[in-house]
Amino acid sequence: MPRYQDGLDELSTSDSDSETDDLSIEAARAQKKRKQADKIDMHALQQHGYKSGPSVLYVPAPKQDEQSWEWGSGKDAKAHDRDDDEETAEAREHTRAAANAGAEAAAATSHKAMQQNLKLKSDARAEHKQLAHDKRQQTFQQKVGLLTHV
Repeated sequence: MPRYQDGLDELSTSDSDSETDDLSIEAARAQKKRKQADKIDMHALQQHGYKSGPSVLYVPAPKQDEQSWEWGSGKDAKAHDRDDDEETAEAREHTRAAANAGAEAAAATSHKAMQQNLKLKSDARAEHKQLAHDKRQQTFQQKVGLLTHV
């Protein structure tokens, strides 16, 4: 360690101490000016074309309503729920009629589709039967034709 301290001792002189004080004062002044220059307000930014959305600075503080920390009886909530959820007999009947109409329409559609499917199956069965009959007839006629050529 003494070796490093010797090099530092050679660099430091009494003249440099006064210069260092002057430099530190100038550095402090420059730093103070930089801090002042860093402070930019919205007005200065807007003058130079800066546009931004709504700022939280312009939002008013929330209103403080008095809060009650006492236990509630639940009567207020029950009364509020009754008013919103109250359903009349007419509304229930209207809902029931709409549901029944929708169910009947769906049943009619599925019944029609089922009948169409049955018709297609019976047509396919009849066609298959006819093709099998025609094929048997052709083979019989071929057999008869071979016997007559002999």
